[in-house]
Amino acid sequence: METEKNLHASIPNALLKEAQRVADAQQISIDELVRDAMDRRLREIRREKLYTYGESQARKLLIGPDEVEGKVHELREKNLPRGR
Repeated sequence: METEKNLHASIPNALLKEAQRVADAQQISIDELVRDAMDRRLREIRREKLYTYGESQARKLLIGPDEVEGKVHELREKNLPRGR
């Protein structure tokens, strides 16, 4: 099991009140709401980094935006194990 660490954060009162209302309405703890918000934000950042990487790779390979989907499909087909 993953260990947990308590975190101290300064949150404006208005935001905290709204968060508590949402948590109550969702029947979850404020801790769960904060964990979920952090998780979503971190996933969003990772996705943005991945898109940026993909765009830079496409530019290096001179692949235009309208060609990306076809190239991805082509590579996936090429790399599928035989017999599928």
